[in-house]
Amino acid sequence: MKKFLVIIQLVILCLFPIYSQKKGLISTGSSSMSIILNSVGLAYCFGDVGGSYQEQFLNGINDWDISNTRYLVSLGLRQLFKNDLGYKVNVLYGSFVGDDANSRNELRDYSYKNKIVGFTLQAEYVILGGFDPYESHLHTLYIYLGGGILNSDSKLWRKGLSVSETPSDRPYDKVKLTTTTPVVPIGIGYQYHLTSNFLIGAELGWIYSFSDYLDGVSTEYSKRNDTLANLSLTLTYKFKDTLTPPCNCLSY
Repeated sequence: MKKFLVIIQLVILCLFPIYSQKKGLISTGSSSMSIILNSVGLAYCFGDVGGSYQEQFLNGINDWDISNTRYLVSLGLRQLFKNDLGYKVNVLYGSFVGDDANSRNELRDYSYKNKIVGFTLQAEYVILGGFDPYESHLHTLYIYLGGGILNSDSKLWRKGLSVSETPSDRPYDKVKLTTTTPVVPIGIGYQYHLTSNFLIGAELGWIYSFSDYLDGVSTEYSKRNDTLANLSLTLTYKFKDTLTPPCNCLSY
């Protein structure tokens, strides 16, 4: 019940800019709308399978293996308002892998591969380079927080053999190859204006899930749910803009 209430609160947060626009808290006269493509250079699933040889610290931030990074691609629609608040709707698609080989759990010998499909709605706040009635800025820095839903379809192997149920010699492990879970995306992003319509940038983000089965298995000693991390390059096309001053003050 507690997790459900957290998700409801996050969805309310995401819907705030839309509600505020209708109620007059955000001016309906000035906004910009953009289509955003995120292509990821590094994406990693912090789950039960794989990891590093090192002992974890800072909630497992060091527990990853660069050889098992894959991709996460998203397509989004963003609307920003002149008080530097906005929202973005995203659809996600990606693939993640993990392998106990070369990790501290090498003797356990699990490996997996999955496909991820999801939908998120997030609130954004521009902390640098926001709306200015007298000039426009080439650089924009923003943070975001939201909620959404994610589906993961996994293939799991142990000692090279396909696994679809709990192994007989590991009775306390739980196998679940397909899962749908609420998620909480959070992160920070940067954008640079190439022209008045095109922007490039980067985002560093995390997607916290409410499931321990994004990798297909929850092991006996699992302590937390699975998390996705991504470093993405962004390409934005702004197709509507009533925020930029009419003087075209961007110094391209």
